[in-house]
Amino acid sequence: MGPDFPRLLPGRYRVTSPRTTSYNCIAWAMGDTRRWWWPDSLGIYYWPPGWPRDAALGVFLDALGRAGFETT
Repeated sequence: MGPDFPRLLPGRYRVTSPRTTSYNCIAWAMGDTRRWWWPDSLGIYYWPPGWPRDAALGVFLDALGRAGFETT
């Protein structure tokens, strides 16, 4: 998988979409393949209105929770 994921073991993952500049992993998880999602403070990328624009882990966990994902 390359230097981005050095501990990812062969055969322990599957590619579910091709690499693209149209959307990122958070957008893919949210079911959106039209926009790049990111909580940047300048508002350059899409982030749902009213959600905190902060790239802290808790913000992402909250966003994924709103989409129905759960932590285990």
